[in-house]
Amino acid sequence: MTTVIDAILEQFTNTQELYITTSNTKGREDGWQTVDTLRFMRQMKLQQEIRFAEYWLPRAQKRLETQRGWLKHWLGARNGDEISENNYRGSKARAQAEHHTVLMLETQLQEAQAAYVAEFGDGYSTAPATNVLPPEEAPEIDATEAAELKALGIDT
Repeated sequence: MTTVIDAILEQFTNTQELYITTSNTKGREDGWQTVDTLRFMRQMKLQQEIRFAEYWLPRAQKRLETQRGWLKHWLGARNGDEISENNYRGSKARAQAEHHTVLMLETQLQEAQAAYVAEFGDGYSTAPATNVLPPEEAPEIDATEAAELKALGIDT
């Protein structure tokens, strides 16, 4: 894992044995329990890393595509003089830097999501379609619902 994810997992862990008093409405009893007091903070920090990577990754990919376009342009414009050669080499360096940024963000996102799943058992993403797990089976649609959907132009 990256040093950022490792640091979050190491620094935001504080396991303590605390005496917890609870109401006995749920069958729990008072007593000493081992509690990680920084679990919530660790969860928020991992979510922050995931949000950061998910926000910047599409933008970095767009910048990479732009630099690839410029690289192709300057590759075609090379005619052997110093200016065209410098333009080509500069464009190539910028494309390599953007490529490195995309790879770094992809790795950081994958590692942060893997750490989140390992720590909390479920995934986290800011993309709306990935926050809800797909159902095992699609629910059945009755005839009236199908008719309403068909009236909206949606075939089931």
